[in-house]
Amino acid sequence: MCGTGGAEVTAACRSNYNVVREKGITVQSGKLGYHPNWHPTRVVKSADEVDVAFDYLAPASEIVRPYLESHVQRSSGKLPLVVMIQNGVDIEEEMYRTLVATDKPLACGIASGLTWVGTTLLDNGTRIEHGNFERFEVGFYPLPRFVKPDAEAERLLDEFIEIITCGGSTVVKSDDIEALRWSKILWNTSWGGVCLLSRQPVAEILRPEVMPYTCGVARSLMCEVMAVARANGIDESRLPMSRVDDVYNMTQSQSTALFVNPADPSCASRVPTTLLPDDFKPSILVDLERGRPTELEPIFCNIAARARRTGVPTPHLDTIIAAVKPYQAKLIASLGHKATNEYHVNPRANAVGGAPVI
Repeated sequence: MCGTGGAEVTAACRSNYNVVREKGITVQSGKLGYHPNWHPTRVVKSADEVDVAFDYLAPASEIVRPYLESHVQRSSGKLPLVVMIQNGVDIEEEMYRTLVATDKPLACGIASGLTWVGTTLLDNGTRIEHGNFERFEVGFYPLPRFVKPDAEAERLLDEFIEIITCGGSTVVKSDDIEALRWSKILWNTSWGGVCLLSRQPVAEILRPEVMPYTCGVARSLMCEVMAVARANGIDESRLPMSRVDDVYNMTQSQSTALFVNPADPSCASRVPTTLLPDDFKPSILVDLERGRPTELEPIFCNIAARARRTGVPTPHLDTIIAAVKPYQAKLIASLGHKATNEYHVNPRANAVGGAPVI
C-alpha cells in the first residue's frame, strides 16, 4: 500500500531476500486488487546496504537500531518516525525510551499501529492472498493526553496516513491506541489462540461439528482478556463490553454452519461472510509452523503478566502459554539466547496462575 500510495519502499529481507529481489511479490486481494510481481524500490539484507535517508521505519524490533543509525549518517538532522505495526500490548515502551526519550534520539516519535487483515503467504513467499477486509489503526505512544507528540512526528504520521490511504487502506487514527490494542487482542488471544493450539486455519475451527468445542473456549478467552483490561484501567468508555460480541460474531460469521435455535424454529441459515481467505491462519501459527519465534510474549504473556499483578485469574490464557512456551524457549535457545536456570517455587512468582504452593 505504501508503494501504490506513491512512496519509495526499501525492504529489509533476510531469509526471503533472493525471492523478493528476483521475483517480487504477487498480491491477490479481494479489496486491493491484483498486483503481479510487485517489487520494492530497493531490497537490502542489512543496514550497511542502505544508501538513502528515509522518513519512516516500520521495523522488526531486533533490527531497528542499525537502520536508524544508518539514517542519521545520511540525513541532515531530520529524524524519522518509527511506525510499529505489531500485535500485542506493552510493546512500545523500550523503543520509546531508547530511541526517542534519550539524550541522543534516533527517531522523532513512535507511532503504534496494528492491522485487521487476513493474509496468507504462499509459494515460498512470492504470493500473498488477501480477503476483502483490511483496516489499519494507528496512534502515538505515549498517548497524546500524557505526552504531546513532536510537531514533526505529527506531520509525518499524517503524511504516512495519506500515503497508505492512497494505496487503498482504510485508516483509523486514534488518540487512544492502547484501547484499540486491547480490542484487537480480543481476537488474537481467542480465535487466534484456538487456531494456535489446534494447528488449524480459522475455517477448520468453524466446521459445524467442531464449533461446540471451539466457540465456547474462544468466548471464554475474550472474557478473561476483558477482565484483565478492566483491572488495568481500560474501562467501558474506552473498550465497551459489546466489543466481545463484535469480535466473536465477526469470525463466527465465517462458518458455513446452519445456526439452529430450538427456541426459535424459524431460525434460518445465514450466508457466511468472506472476510478471510479459506486457508487463513493467524500469524502466530504461521511463525510456529515455519520454525520462527512467535508473538507469544506480546499477545499472551504480557496479558498474563498484567493479570498476575492485578490478581485476575486467566486459566484459558495460561493453558495456551504453557502449551506454546516450551517450543518458544527451545527455539530461542537454539538462536544463542541464554535463559535463566532458576525456578521460583513461590506461586506468586510464576508467570501463570494456579502454581502449586510449596
